[in-house]
Amino acid sequence: MKKELSKYLTVLKTRNILLLTIISFMYSLTFHNVIYTLFLRERGFSFTQIFLLETALSMAVFAFEIPSGYLADLFGRKKAILLATCCYLVSILLEAMSFSYIAFIIAAVISGMGIASISGADSALVYESLAKDNKKEYSDYAFSLISGAFSAALIIALPLGGFLAQYSLKLPLYITCIPLATAPIIALFLVETSDVKGKIKKADTKNTVTDDSVRVSFIGTLKFLITKQPLLIILSVLNSLSFVIILSLYYLNQPLFINYGIDLKYFGMIMLAANFIGMFMSFISPGLKSKLNSVLVMFISIIIPGFCLLVLSKVGIPFIGLFALIGALSFKALGTPLIRTLMNENIPDANRATTLSVIGYVGSVVGMSTKPLVGKLVDLDLSNTFLILGTLMILIAIVMYLVLKKLENTVTDQSNKSTVA
Repeated sequence: MKKELSKYLTVLKTRNILLLTIISFMYSLTFHNVIYTLFLRERGFSFTQIFLLETALSMAVFAFEIPSGYLADLFGRKKAILLATCCYLVSILLEAMSFSYIAFIIAAVISGMGIASISGADSALVYESLAKDNKKEYSDYAFSLISGAFSAALIIALPLGGFLAQYSLKLPLYITCIPLATAPIIALFLVETSDVKGKIKKADTKNTVTDDSVRVSFIGTLKFLITKQPLLIILSVLNSLSFVIILSLYYLNQPLFINYGIDLKYFGMIMLAANFIGMFMSFISPGLKSKLNSVLVMFISIIIPGFCLLVLSKVGIPFIGLFALIGALSFKALGTPLIRTLMNENIPDANRATTLSVIGYVGSVVGMSTKPLVGKLVDLDLSNTFLILGTLMILIAIVMYLVLKKLENTVTDQSNKSTVA
């Protein structure tokens, strides 16, 4: 335990890791999450409309993912992260003050721009910061810290959000704006790691794609991924599908609690338990990887939530249902740091943010097409929705396991060839 703690402390000595952990904590203090579905329902929106808002967000991510990755490579990761934190703030302010569905769509688009801006840029900044300090082997711990900061923030925000909602459902949104306004200020103190401006200009004049200098364009980067790393694209699709399913639980937990007859003030405490366990899962992930292996840990992080969803679909006992919900939400956090490290380890350094954005772009297509279907299912029947999502999650886990094993074998073969050469 002491050895693991010392590794986390070593990572925190890198300035950008410490600041990114704080930024992640600040923009994750979303006091409104625990009552967000009720807030949208109060505005008169159906579940289909609610998940269409998520689709609008995904479409924005889809539209801005590649340009934002290119700009992060061209102008720096720091500016991309700064833009993202500003977008989050504007989005929540607009939602708090609006009643029109169109205004909520605009807010979703702005939030999507923020997600696209930070997607790839934060991972690239983490990986490059550690590389400059000769600490690349600690990347699992860095991503675990940042994921843990997200869970730690929710541990504070969820119970307080439930308390604030007793006075007004829009009050938690206004309180959320306070930490969101702090995040961009902290982002100003990040140290830029990108030094590829010249490489990008040079790469743009070439027509070939190589491992060392990938042409910075959608076609060039996609060509590189298809020819060199097709398994990363498949992995991104599977991970995005599982993410959409878990994300839907943050909308579906509130009608589930109402069905169980749970009082509003306890909503936050239940979600607090889920996120506290999720934070614990995130922190033990790197250590568990060393004892088992990353493939098995990532498989567990998908398969257990799948079975928990099946329990939710068939068991009407509140006590068992709440344990199943907490299990589904928390175990997904076990694989998140490992997937982010895996992505970074298998792409070239030159245009890291752009490549990560292209991978995210593929995932956005999946999310964009899936979310409206989930909303329609919920409007029809909540229990059947859990049954379908649980079955899909189990299938994703099985396919992901096979893909990860194939990727593991490919990396091993390449390593053996290099050793022989």
